[in-house]
Amino acid sequence: MNRGHVIVYLVADLYFLVGVELKAYDIISDVLNDYIS
Repeated sequence: MNRGHVIVYLVADLYFLVGVELKAYDIISDVLNDYIS
């Protein structure tokens, strides 16, 4: 396992986590909007 592969895995993991956070944030904001209105 060389350094290049490790960097690729870290970047892919970061993108995955950011995508999950954004999706969760969208869901939460939708729920809050329904709750408020």
